[in-house]
Amino acid sequence: MNLQALKSQHNIVDLIGRTVPLRQHNQRYTGLCPLHKDTIPSLVVYPNQQSFHCFGCGAHGDIFNWLMLTLNIDFKTACNLLSNLPEQTFEPLFKPKFKQFRTISKAAADYWHNRLGGKREYFKNRGFTDGTIDRELWGWDGRRFVVTIWEGKPQASRLLAVKLRRDDELEKKKLAESGLVGKQIDEALRLLPKYLLKGSYNPILYNAWAIENCITPFIFFGEFDAALSTQLDYPACSPNQGANSWEDSWYKDYFRHCERIKVIPDRGEREQAFKVRASLGGQVEVVELPKGPWKDFTDFILAGHSVQEIENGMP
Repeated sequence: MNLQALKSQHNIVDLIGRTVPLRQHNQRYTGLCPLHKDTIPSLVVYPNQQSFHCFGCGAHGDIFNWLMLTLNIDFKTACNLLSNLPEQTFEPLFKPKFKQFRTISKAAADYWHNRLGGKREYFKNRGFTDGTIDRELWGWDGRRFVVTIWEGKPQASRLLAVKLRRDDELEKKKLAESGLVGKQIDEALRLLPKYLLKGSYNPILYNAWAIENCITPFIFFGEFDAALSTQLDYPACSPNQGANSWEDSWYKDYFRHCERIKVIPDRGEREQAFKVRASLGGQVEVVELPKGPWKDFTDFILAGHSVQEIENGMP
């Protein structure tokens, strides 16, 4: 195993930043060290040296040392883990400071869709019909699920971006093959971003085509929620990069014709929902899901509840 080549495939700032919020200060990054009770950012990550040092507990080293210390594994297991982690070839989700205009060819979407095979069950277990899966051209890239973000109606417009969704079952298996066990696997899974974005990094209103002629649309903070609601004949949309990617300009572009709008946040996103309501004005209602084992609308529906419960108002 060529250790230098293995190290060069991974950026230490990216790897540490997946589990530790980092702030950039000139040529270094700082954050709270997870190895001790850190209240003042003591952890410093040096991208040029591909190393880290904690001025609180004294921990330091390279990418191998970080994995060994944070996951409590030996050097051999750290090497195996790194070799199984995919290279960071796509940027994590973020809100860009400037407009970027990049698209993805439909041929690529067709290719990923044709690779679905048995992975189609993942989408069907989330409540989606074959018709929805095929219309959206959702697919599989060999390691992650591919969720398409179209400019307009699926397959009749430009493909602006795809979100690559982590396959937890597959990744846990690979982590176990690296020599990790129990909680080590759960901790290492956090090193893999849940979503990666390819294509345009501009915030996009997913499923906007579905609400073009709808006067009572739903707004969610997840593509699956919006797609499932639309499949159930309740047109819905969602910002494609989560609740914090909402654009105030979307009112003029998509919602001026609406008479009544329901914003239905995931659990823990109540504050963002009210910010969206404030940007839309008019007859906008924030509808929070009742307490239960579900974290979002899709889970709520899969638990046997109906959209009518939301439409008629929660108790």
